[in-house]
Amino acid sequence: DQKVCGVVLAVDSTEIQVDIGRGLAGYITKDEYSLDPNVNMTEEVKVGDKLNLIIMKINDQEGTAMLSKRRYDAIAGWDNIVAAKDSAEIVKGVVNEVIKGGVVVYTNNVRVFIPASQATLNREDNLEALKGQEVSFRLIEVSQRGRRRKVIGSIKSVLKDEFAEQRAAFWESAEVGKTYTGTVRTLTNYGAFVDLGGVSGMIHISELSWLRIKHPSEVVNVGDTVEVYIKDINDETKKISLGYKKTEDNPWTILETQ
Repeated sequence: DQKVCGVVLAVDSTEIQVDIGRGLAGYITKDEYSLDPNVNMTEEVKVGDKLNLIIMKINDQEGTAMLSKRRYDAIAGWDNIVAAKDSAEIVKGVVNEVIKGGVVVYTNNVRVFIPASQATLNREDNLEALKGQEVSFRLIEVSQRGRRRKVIGSIKSVLKDEFAEQRAAFWESAEVGKTYTGTVRTLTNYGAFVDLGGVSGMIHISELSWLRIKHPSEVVNVGDTVEVYIKDINDETKKISLGYKKTEDNPWTILETQ
């Protein structure tokens, strides 16, 4: 458990050899280098680098020492995690795993579990899309019992704040006739709901096409990027009616210009 500083002598994809003095050859396995299973040690570490380490085991007969960088980092990282929880600070990390019930993120060399209910803004969003992505989150639970540490985070908490900022910015400039680029989120029998960036508006089925259609899916699909304009705003309910079809596409207009 003693802290030492080692100078890298050699490194490959599975192990790092370091000199810690005392006539001992020090070794760090990939598992003891980082908690991240996807870490590439040959890219991160070069011969001559100095690493802060903790001695795990010494074999006097062979003159070797098994060392750990991740355990050293975890001690410092844990202090940062506790401080971030107390201050509600937003931290960043990379999603390394999608597991049953949520995702796993690593930050400050500490494993953070983010439940599915806290991983996205909408429950129907695909968790697999987060894998390998850097995300921002807050820590909502940090506890330690002996050597067992439990850290739970929330991406949703940060997304809700961003969502609120987008809504505020939208309403500051929203006006009838203004054009927006949005994303189709849901379809109903009577229209399509479009995300305008923190605010949702509806294109009534009659506004989707100059032709008579039976369902919005004949014109747009969920996930489509569409250009729309505000037809009406209900100031009391904050409901937004959107226009989609263009005057130049009106069959009568086309006929008159031929």
